[in-house]
Amino acid sequence: MAKDIVIVRDVLSPTEKKVLNFTFNHPSRLLSAIPNYVKDVMKVDSADFFEDKIAWDKSSEDVSFFAQWRAKRGEDKYTNFWVTIVLQGKQNSKTKDGSVTIVILPTIKTELPSETTLQYIVSRLYYNMFYRKQLEYYLNAAKRDVEEIENAIKRLVGFLKEEGG
Repeated sequence: MAKDIVIVRDVLSPTEKKVLNFTFNHPSRLLSAIPNYVKDVMKVDSADFFEDKIAWDKSSEDVSFFAQWRAKRGEDKYTNFWVTIVLQGKQNSKTKDGSVTIVILPTIKTELPSETTLQYIVSRLYYNMFYRKQLEYYLNAAKRDVEEIENAIKRLVGFLKEEGG
């Protein structure tokens, strides 16, 4: 029995991720805003958006917070575009001044079925002869979406800086 063919591509290759750093008043407001921005850019609904973790540490005057979300967009029956957003920050509980780091990790995952050796050979031929060009199209679209997510977050932070100091 042959194994399925699984191909995972880093969208931002040769780098794996995009890192954004911001300092402004009340950065924890991003926790409630970022999910909607990511869903809008990727054009996914709540069923394809996952809140993996949200955590707070209020044990000191500098409150730290952490969040991780994942969004999945199906490109076709074989390929999914995944974006993981990790947000980590801290803010002073009295002044609300703080900083935040946002990491964007995008990947494209393709799974071609191959339950038998013959199906494995046919899937490899299909991938090499036809599907590779389609995958490049998905990769370019994913790069544009990551850039739009980054720009949306930067616009949001700019708005929050103007609004809250």
